[in-house]
Amino acid sequence: MSRLSSRQPTLVRYLRCPELMDRMMERVGLAPVEVACVDGSLAWLEARTKCIFCRHVGECCSWLEGYNTCTTPADFCPNTAFFESCTEHSSTGADVSADAELMPWRLQQLGVDPAYIKSCRTSTYQDLERVCASCKSRRLCARDLAGGNVEPGMQDYCPNAPAIDALAVNWIQ
Repeated sequence: MSRLSSRQPTLVRYLRCPELMDRMMERVGLAPVEVACVDGSLAWLEARTKCIFCRHVGECCSWLEGYNTCTTPADFCPNTAFFESCTEHSSTGADVSADAELMPWRLQQLGVDPAYIKSCRTSTYQDLERVCASCKSRRLCARDLAGGNVEPGMQDYCPNAPAIDALAVNWIQ
């Protein structure tokens, strides 16, 4: 029994700190899918590890709850540079890999196999990729998908909505 108790703080840290990082990303305006696509997810994994072993959990919680007077997490967060670089990529649209991941992710959440579409309906898949790459609603799309909200709002902002709807309907039949 004491053995479990001695591991509990580590387990709590492994579970709680990534949740704090997710809240931090949301607070600084980053979508998890955008951040996870940077550098093939290696940068995200490094940031996650820094968060798990961070010594500033209390300051982080205070800042997230609005009790800390700092306007940015720069004073205490070891991931500040990572968040800033992700924000820079998001605002310039420089991280095209995030765009490439959104469309297959949406197809998958709708129950359509993106690998099948890519191999058997190649021109359709390429058209979807081209339209997705020029989309201005990437952040909104990423947030919806990260939250599991695959359909709400899609008709309002997704230029691929009619084509994706047609694929989904044909997939089901």
